[in-house]
This record gives sequence, structure tokens and C-alpha cells, in this order.
Amino acid sequence: MRLAKAVSTVSALVIVSGLMAAFLVGAEDQKFDFDSKTDFSRFKTYSWMPDMQVIPPYPEVDRSQVESAFKEVLEDTLAARGMTRIDSGTPDVYVKFTAMLYYGYQAGIFESGAGSDGPFVQTDSSLSIEQDSQVIISFVEPTTQETLWRGTSVEKIDKPRDLPRKVRKQAEKLLEKYPPRQ
Repeated sequence: MRLAKAVSTVSALVIVSGLMAAFLVGAEDQKFDFDSKTDFSRFKTYSWMPDMQVIPPYPEVDRSQVESAFKEVLEDTLAARGMTRIDSGTPDVYVKFTAMLYYGYQAGIFESGAGSDGPFVQTDSSLSIEQDSQVIISFVEPTTQETLWRGTSVEKIDKPRDLPRKVRKQAEKLLEKYPPRQ
């Protein structure tokens, strides 16, 4: 009787842990950092950071779609905040953005059991490949090349071909925190 109750309690904990893990897997991780001495309100013009690599080559990802998604979100958001993109001359700030895919492996083993004739072990194992989309947006001082503000977002992605859509969503969420409240 004690064994059955212990197995029942362990099973309940395993189910609750599994549900919590499933909830957290979909969670987005965002991080922000900025130079607290910078007056971000003085930035009225920006340009794209020269020679930036927007996305490393992935055969399953259309790089031009990723770059377009970034630029559209950035241009719309920064224009709404009173900033203008310039193509010549020195801007108040450079904007740099990049996206990356990371692949990881998740392994799991589940064991449990209590039979009518005594305890038994039932084993079920699984292996899955997980993919994360990482988006980084930086505002860089043109003269010193120092990063003044950076936002980083990591989120699960189902298929690499969904990266342009995911980049758009992640960039929009990151830019909600720009300019920083000081």
C-alpha cells in the first residue's frame, strides 16, 4: 500500500513537472543592456551598421527575407519614435541587427510502475532536436564603435523557414524596450 501511494505521488510530480517544462519551453528569453550615461533622446538619425552580417548562411533560410523583416520593423518603430534613417553622412547612431539559429538535443527517460504482483519498471525514452532563434539588436556610437544599447531575444522555433516571421516578432518585442527608461 505504501509503495502504491509513493508511486502515485511520484507520478503526480512527474506530470506536474512535465506540464511546467512544456509551458517554459515556449517562453521567450529577453535581455537588455545599455549605457546609463547616454542620453538616448538626442538620437534623431541612424544608419545601418556598415559591414554587418545579418544572418550566417543556412541553406533552409532565405537571408533576404530575414533582412527585410528586420529593416521593416526597425524603420517603422524608429520612425514612430522620431528617428530618421540617413544613407550618407554620419548618423547619431548606427543600428546593427543579426539573427542566428541554434540547434540542441533534448533527451528524456521516464520510469515508473507498481503492479498487482509488486513493483515493476516501465521505461520510455525520447530524443528530440530543438531549435532556437536568437535575435540581437544593437545601437552603436559611430565614432567610438561602443555599444550603447543592446537587446537579445531567444525563442524556440519549429522550422528554420519560419525565421523571417519569428525575427519580426522578436524584434518588435525587443524594441518595446527602446529607448530605455532612465
